[in-house]
Amino acid sequence: MTSTWRVLLFPIVMMSLFQPAYAQQAQTVTLAEPGIIRLEKLFQMADTVALVKVLSGDTQNYPKVIYKAEVVKTFKGATVGQTIYFGAVCGH
Repeated sequence: MTSTWRVLLFPIVMMSLFQPAYAQQAQTVTLAEPGIIRLEKLFQMADTVALVKVLSGDTQNYPKVIYKAEVVKTFKGATVGQTIYFGAVCGH
């Protein structure tokens, strides 16, 4: 019985000894910055460009937060006083 425990205990001890050494190995990470896009190009790509007043945000019913806002000043694609909904967008 004692030899069985030694056989089982030995691999466990060896794994716990080598785990810290493995965790300290150097890893190389390359960060890539997002592309540089001119403001004029972003304006052309956008469907709506407006200054808005955020009225509320919903975090419970959607995977990402969705905001409800009222358009205060419009530059493209909206009218003043219109209610719009938007959320976080990962893009360029």
